[in-house]
Amino acid sequence: MATIELGTRFGIVRALSAGAGRPVLLLHGIRPDQSARTWEGQIFALSAAGYRAIAPDMPGHGDSAPHEGKLSVAEGLGVAIALLAQMGIERATVIGSSWGGHIALEMALTFPAMVDRLILCAADYDDSPAGLEQLKGMTKPAL
Repeated sequence: MATIELGTRFGIVRALSAGAGRPVLLLHGIRPDQSARTWEGQIFALSAAGYRAIAPDMPGHGDSAPHEGKLSVAEGLGVAIALLAQMGIERATVIGSSWGGHIALEMALTFPAMVDRLILCAADYDDSPAGLEQLKGMTKPAL
């Protein structure tokens, strides 16, 4: 497993990456104990199955620079997009858990060309008529 470093306005963000093939971005939750290591089992399984698994430690988590306060979804999205850009990845399957699911959903809604498939775990969404309208037509089979 390789470690990738990305310089951001929040300091250094580190990510774990393993495997080759279609990229899968794994986004962790907001709790202080959440990090890229949360996804370690999935990273190994995905890389063994022929995917390129990428799991960042968001600012203030894991091996990334400390961060005071809670990152917004928009800030987390910026970190995720910058990481993919640095790695030369234009499109990925995005899997998000809890707060990471909010980021993943926002990525799919804001930058749909970047999201090949979207998988959400324990993430809620805007169930207003406008929010539901945004979600129409987004369903695809998983990996």
